[in-house]
Amino acid sequence: MTRSESDGFSRRSLLSTAGAVTGAGLLAGCSSVENPGADGDDSLEIVVGSKNFTESIILSYMAYEVLDANTDASVVDETNYGNNAETWGAFENSTIDLYWDYTGTLWLTNPPQNDEPVIGQEEQYEAVKEEAEAEHDLEVLDMAPFENTWAIVADQETIDETDIETLSDLAAYVNDGNYDLSVAVEDDFYERNDGWPGLTEHYGFDDEALAEWEAADGVVVVNVGLTYDEVELGTADLGIAYSTNAQLATYNLELLEDDEYFWPAYNPIPVIAADKSTPDIRDELNRIGPAIGGPGTMQELNARVDVDGEDPQDVANSFLSDQGLI
Repeated sequence: MTRSESDGFSRRSLLSTAGAVTGAGLLAGCSSVENPGADGDDSLEIVVGSKNFTESIILSYMAYEVLDANTDASVVDETNYGNNAETWGAFENSTIDLYWDYTGTLWLTNPPQNDEPVIGQEEQYEAVKEEAEAEHDLEVLDMAPFENTWAIVADQETIDETDIETLSDLAAYVNDGNYDLSVAVEDDFYERNDGWPGLTEHYGFDDEALAEWEAADGVVVVNVGLTYDEVELGTADLGIAYSTNAQLATYNLELLEDDEYFWPAYNPIPVIAADKSTPDIRDELNRIGPAIGGPGTMQELNARVDVDGEDPQDVANSFLSDQGLI
């Protein structure tokens, strides 16, 4: 049974202990567990999870479908689990065994939380793979070739009126005492190390000016996926976005340039518990990224869900069928 994107937050009650898991994680020390599916029998169960936004859900349904169709594993659907912290906590305590993350997120946000990105998509991937596999009992599989980075977006009218074209321009605008603009940020982004706290520090937002801006309701915290609607409706002037989201083209929004290179590369990568990884599992999962290819394809798939209202599992299934993967 599929679930709508909106019910991701209902899982928080299931994570009263998992959400607090930090550090090396509860997966450490599990390497001695026998892998029941190593010889290809049907006793291997893999619980597939995802974060609670459209792209993550689609990618994880692709993983679910290729494993269900092409391997002997018993696959369990736990997509749309929650935000980043909730999903990582569920992975660490073995509530889920497999999900898609992003190279930049694993590097900057999940333990051990590095302070600076690695420049270059391939370089960032290699650093993430080496560190994550050393720190946790997991495997980082092949990254998808497309990138989905964060961005702050605005409509052209706002850009023309304020001359804000870069994130440095936005910081200077606020630091000069201008608190008339509002920015819509997702609740997860508002808390993340590679989100609002790190962004405002990196770009030198003055602490007092930032506090005044927030006190003037300049920073509006909303649920996942609603930042575009806030900008489109005019209830916010700026919004946090993902670079592959369909709403960018639908609402004719422009990206402010990350001119001081705050964000690292964000290539999607399947992450699987080491005791659930077998050669056939890895082979099937590693076929997905190359089949998607560039960001345009992912944006089209996101649009089928967010704009056209299709079910994300149906979108994943039809795409895989068209590509001959199932």
